[in-house]
Amino acid sequence: MRRLRPLQIFRDFSISQKLFVYLVIFIVVPLVIAAVIINSKATNVITNKTHENAFQTLKQTRFSLGNLIRETEYLSLFMLSNDNIQIMIKDYLNKSYLDYDRMKSALLRDWGGNTFQSIMDSKPFIDSICLSNNGEIIFQFGNLVQTENTQFNQMSSQLKGKILWTPVYEMKNIKGSKQVISLIRAVNNLDNSKEIAIERISIDEGKLSSYYSSADSWKGSQIYLIDREGNVLSSIDKSMLGEKLGDKAYIQRALAESEGSFTTRIGKKSYAVLHYNVDETDWKMIQLIPESELKNQIYVINMFIFICIAICLIFGIIFSIIQNRSIIRPLKQLAKEMGKVKNGVFDVQLRIHSQDEIGRVSNIFINMIKQIKELIDTVYKGQIKEKEAELKALQAQINPHFLYNTLDSIRWLAVKNKDYDVSDQIEALSDLFRHVLNKGHEITTIQEEIEHLHNYMLIQQNRFGEKVMFVANVDPATLSMMTLKLILQPLIENAIFHGLERKIDKGTITLTIYSEENKLNCIVEDDGVGMDVEQINQMLANKEDSHKVFALKNIHERIQLRYGEEYGLHIESKLNVGSKIQIVMPIITRGES
Repeated sequence: MRRLRPLQIFRDFSISQKLFVYLVIFIVVPLVIAAVIINSKATNVITNKTHENAFQTLKQTRFSLGNLIRETEYLSLFMLSNDNIQIMIKDYLNKSYLDYDRMKSALLRDWGGNTFQSIMDSKPFIDSICLSNNGEIIFQFGNLVQTENTQFNQMSSQLKGKILWTPVYEMKNIKGSKQVISLIRAVNNLDNSKEIAIERISIDEGKLSSYYSSADSWKGSQIYLIDREGNVLSSIDKSMLGEKLGDKAYIQRALAESEGSFTTRIGKKSYAVLHYNVDETDWKMIQLIPESELKNQIYVINMFIFICIAICLIFGIIFSIIQNRSIIRPLKQLAKEMGKVKNGVFDVQLRIHSQDEIGRVSNIFINMIKQIKELIDTVYKGQIKEKEAELKALQAQINPHFLYNTLDSIRWLAVKNKDYDVSDQIEALSDLFRHVLNKGHEITTIQEEIEHLHNYMLIQQNRFGEKVMFVANVDPATLSMMTLKLILQPLIENAIFHGLERKIDKGTITLTIYSEENKLNCIVEDDGVGMDVEQINQMLANKEDSHKVFALKNIHERIQLRYGEEYGLHIESKLNVGSKIQIVMPIITRGES
């Protein structure tokens, strides 16, 4: 089997199928490709832009945190170099308690009442300030503690005046406890640089986290401050305080870089990691933002692209519907009517009122059908006239008066010679000719046709004797109905000469006439040798004449020419069984004829 090429298959598509393919190829496919490309580009651009915007938002907290660190360190430096504080510490160490108490009271009353309070007011993140020696509190301001935490003092002493920032820890005071981060620094004697005290300035972790809480605007994000070991110093989520994250891969990468952003996977979720170094410290600010949140804008873009594609598809569907109504439907209607014409039905009902190409083709088709119908009517009428002319020519060959006078003379001669059988035969023959001529009329009654048959059978039985029997079963109601002249006699003749003559035994011809459903049925049956009905039907359908079926064909054509193709001759026959020929005509009364 020859394989069909795709182009050949496409050529065999209907116009509606081709329009659908064009819609998919030139609208849907380009839209999908464009959507994929735009989505890919938009995803990259928006992701990078979103990371950048989030990072910039986070970096805005750098200045605030830097100021906090610098102000705390400036305060510690101030306390190191203050003469009054130096004197107070020395008096305490020299056990000059009277002078110590006097100086401490002076600091708290005069200098402290103004200076320290203004420091606390301008720096609300500071929780408390404390000077101690070997765990004994020399001086404190802010939230007071009963005993000083000395766990970081030894480390501070080793730094010889350099700053030590502690991890977050819980500090208890007389009001309760809170999480703090402390700046610890050794206080040296300005005269001999020997350590005389430990300075502690504690920062409230809750207030510290408020400095960067504005960056925590993403749902599901985490933001925290860590030291160089990955310990969490401060966090919006307080359960994270003190957590050790140094073994996390993303923390190690962030610590290795100065600042920036990257993407990592934590558990089953993907996060954007934003980070920067806090000025003046070895701290690092870390923020984790779920990628799903960052891609919300991408979702909006995707929805916009989807809506655009949907709108284009809707317009494409509307275009297809318009095309179907304006092009496909009229073409289908035109093809349907052409199919009717192909099957011989010329009653065309085409309602296409447009003046476009389809409308013009439809008008041409309608005009063509009108011309064809006119030509068919002309030919049909011509054929009728031709048949009538042939019949009249045949009738004109016989001079009726001469024929009647001659037969009448012969009949009387037979009567004179007392040959009554010959006389009856001649009288029957005279009646036959009278019926054939019928004053030139084409239509006669069933009763006249039956009388004509009886005269014909009288002549034939004189030849065949009792070998041929004729039986007529005629519904009396049909006797007055009209029929074409000489319709039944050729059938009887065919039954005799092609059915019964070649039969050894006797035979019977039965004529049945009845009406049913506005149709007149005339059936001639014989029990003769039968005929090859398939061959006869083929010869009836062909235009060629055959001597054997000339009479049958002539009757069939006369009926169809007069009444239409639904009427005519129907033949049933079996060899050595007999034949049945049925004539079907419309019921015509005398007035209608």
